[in-house]
Amino acid sequence: MNGSQTVMEAIIRFGEALGPLQMLFNVALYVMAFIFALVGTLEMRKVAAGAPQSGQGQLSWGVVGTTYLLAIMCAAFPTAMSTAEISVFGQASPLRYQDVTGAGLADSARQAVGVLISYMQFLGWIFFIRGWVLLRKAAQGRIDGSGSAWTHIVGGLLLADIVHTVNVISTTLTGQDFFSTM
Repeated sequence: MNGSQTVMEAIIRFGEALGPLQMLFNVALYVMAFIFALVGTLEMRKVAAGAPQSGQGQLSWGVVGTTYLLAIMCAAFPTAMSTAEISVFGQASPLRYQDVTGAGLADSARQAVGVLISYMQFLGWIFFIRGWVLLRKAAQGRIDGSGSAWTHIVGGLLLADIVHTVNVISTTLTGQDFFSTM
């Protein structure tokens, strides 16, 4: 067994943990949605009562709205991600990367590429949610500007749909899809 086969087998085994990791991520999103909904309600009570500002950041109706938007994004993550992908790529593509590799690759290489694409998609989901959290912090005035938030949102979206992203870049530069030439 050579080194490349060992690496591919390690990647494939690493991919076996992806399912439970995605389930844990979904549970964490629902917990975050609940927490942000509670925080939004508390913030709304403070703004409505005209309570003096304390701690970091500013409290306004915009912050309350952003907090509720974050809670909704966490609770309805699959729908939010699908809507964002339709807006950018014209179609939603959740977890459909099993057949993107060409026939020129060995079975183990095809599986390894599928696992790597799935992990890239998972990281894109994390960056997408982090972008919304950063947007909330920008609304509170805790960070300067919302540029990093939008970078995370758009970058996470592009990484979550890495196959389309690579194919768009490849088609622009070479005139043919990247994954069809593998």
